[in-house]
Amino acid sequence: MLITIVANILIIIFALKINADFMTKFIAETENRFDKKIELEKLVKNKMSK
Repeated sequence: MLITIVANILIIIFALKINADFMTKFIAETENRFDKKIELEKLVKNKMSK
C-alpha cells in the first residue's frame, strides 16, 4: 500500500517536471517568434515610409 502511494507520487512529480520543461521551451519559442514578427513589421514599415 505504502509502496504504491510513493510510486504514484514519484510518477506525478516526474510527469509535472517534464510538463514544466516542455511548457518553458514552448513559451520561450512562442516569445521568440513574436519578437521576430514585431521586428519584421518594423522593417516593413521603415521600408514603406522611405
